[in-house]
Amino acid sequence: MQFDDLGTWLQENQLLAATANLRWQVLLQRQLEKQPAQPVENLGEFLTKAQGEDLQPVEKIVGGILLKTPGWLSKKGVLQRLKLTTLLLQKNLGSQVFLNPFSTVSQFDHGITLRWQLPEFLLQQSYQEKFKSLQLDYLAYRAQVYLKIIQQLNNNSWLLPYLTGSTPATDGKMVKSSFWLRHFTQRWPADFQFMVQNFTDQHWQSLPFRPLIVEIKTKGGSRKVIGGIELQSLELDPFSPVGITGATLDLFQLLTTYFWLAPGLVNDQLTIQLKQAFQKAGQQAAANPFAAILETKTSLKLFNQLTELIEIAKFSSAEQLLAECQTWRQLFKDGTQTKSGQLLRLSGRTEIKTWQLAQKSLDKLTTSWQQHELADSNSLEVLAAALAEGKSYQLLSGTEHLIKIEGQLIGDGFLVDTAGNLTQRCWRDRLLASQLAAAAGFQIPMQWQIKRQTDFERLYPQLAASALAIKGRYQRSAWAFRLPLRKEQLWPFVKQILQQDRACLLQQMQAGGCYRILLVAQKPITIVERLPQQIVGDGRATLGQLIEHKQLLFKQQQRAFPFAKLQQQTIDDQGYQLTDILPRGVQLLLRYDSSSQTGEEYLEVSQEIDRSYLTAIKRLAAALGMKSGVLDVIIPNIYRPFKLQAADQLYFLSAHQTVDLNLLRQVKLGPRRPLGKLILEQLFANKK
Repeated sequence: MQFDDLGTWLQENQLLAATANLRWQVLLQRQLEKQPAQPVENLGEFLTKAQGEDLQPVEKIVGGILLKTPGWLSKKGVLQRLKLTTLLLQKNLGSQVFLNPFSTVSQFDHGITLRWQLPEFLLQQSYQEKFKSLQLDYLAYRAQVYLKIIQQLNNNSWLLPYLTGSTPATDGKMVKSSFWLRHFTQRWPADFQFMVQNFTDQHWQSLPFRPLIVEIKTKGGSRKVIGGIELQSLELDPFSPVGITGATLDLFQLLTTYFWLAPGLVNDQLTIQLKQAFQKAGQQAAANPFAAILETKTSLKLFNQLTELIEIAKFSSAEQLLAECQTWRQLFKDGTQTKSGQLLRLSGRTEIKTWQLAQKSLDKLTTSWQQHELADSNSLEVLAAALAEGKSYQLLSGTEHLIKIEGQLIGDGFLVDTAGNLTQRCWRDRLLASQLAAAAGFQIPMQWQIKRQTDFERLYPQLAASALAIKGRYQRSAWAFRLPLRKEQLWPFVKQILQQDRACLLQQMQAGGCYRILLVAQKPITIVERLPQQIVGDGRATLGQLIEHKQLLFKQQQRAFPFAKLQQQTIDDQGYQLTDILPRGVQLLLRYDSSSQTGEEYLEVSQEIDRSYLTAIKRLAAALGMKSGVLDVIIPNIYRPFKLQAADQLYFLSAHQTVDLNLLRQVKLGPRRPLGKLILEQLFANKK
């Protein structure tokens, strides 16, 4: 595979796998249909009440509705949301009404509008470290990256009618995709040079892929920028319960990453190449449903390159992506296996076939949801009512039975959070707490979840070069290693976590100090830096004597300063022995992680940290629903003013309900704060 300068930089910095972290948004049109030969009540009243940010009626289509996923979500998150919305909608509609699994061939039915964003931190990092020296404005740089990808997506759009076409009949003719013929075989622009720089040109409206334009505020005023990539219309997958599959999203993710890394189209060849591409797309759409793709060699070559990309990048889902590529290869050779080919082989009248497909999809969705226990029945009952009334809703945790309706946290379908007991369920789940922090715009370390050894074997190639923190998803136990571990070294720690917890989280170590923040009534009372277990030389005592002295000191504080196999290994790794004398002032770490049970110490930094972090900490606490509690974060430089747009200033680690105040008072350096007094002042501040 050939890389351009940006692709080479991403490969050299081992960031290829991170290019898969796209964020998605889906706008999906469906049509409500009655079961054959069954009377149905007027749905107008239901659609009027249910209208909200998640569901809107489509006025030009009878029974037409638009389902929209909120915000920007991961692939897993967006599919989960579509499944939930579809399930809740069907729960309200009853058995006499179903969702038509097909897109209609109408100018008002756009099927699926698909939007996705590149990982912003990769754009920022590549700009700062590689391209800023070219004196190029950052927004102009990211626009060039997006336009390069969008040009290539349009140039390869001829794949879509073949791989996704599923409306095979139009005017009695047998075709791959009458939907594509309706929406995209129109008059194309005479010249495509506008695609080089002008992302606001009106001609983008006639192309399948186009820039998603958003407006931001800058120092110079408002400015239009590219907020993502938009595929204007994609027909529903009639074999999927929600109209789109993870494999389809994977296809767009792979194509996006490939075109991001590879050289772009030559500017003076744009018009010729794009006209040829759209001509091929029309030919594919109009072809016989059973026919193999017209560009077999070109298609296979592209997917061979995608396969090479998967192997080079070592994506976390590499095994699944390779299997999907193999399936797509087979489709290029045998047109009868495409969606349009499969549909043509189904017998029966169109309306019966439609209902049967819809019923199969619903059964598949219901069974999958029940098997994975994604939500308890109480929560589903309340969520269904929320959808019917047009209220915003969110499934926070199926495990903890937590949902949000109009911002109100609800547990077990009816409990409200009067004393913080429900938000504490969120904090117990490290992964959920991280997701809430990330949704509020805060950075979290790259992390991988492992539930079984097969997960570990699959993910290890991505982790092999990383320094890691190893944690339980729900338990508080953790280890950290500043150097990468071999597979046989890492697995015993993961296995130990899995023996006590339902899942193990592996977090990539981040540069910077680890800080613990005590909040009372939404105000930071004290901020301490957490120092891992260590000793400091005096030029006279051996390492063994320094450890014994530290153990005695901790015993006086009624704390433990353990020394066992892990500490001995850490000393060995640094090239020391217990009989060595450590020079005066030299610090030696005994562990790389810090916790109150493993001999950590504290530096009081409340007066030193830049004041801008206090506002950020309050925002983070609000995102987690925390009024009083404890936050653990990583801050690379506490003296550098915090900026929300910066990608490397504050990382959220975890949240806790309580902490031993005595520990926070036993600071190694810095003024000891009168915590009791400060807490009382804050608790009773509003009562004076």
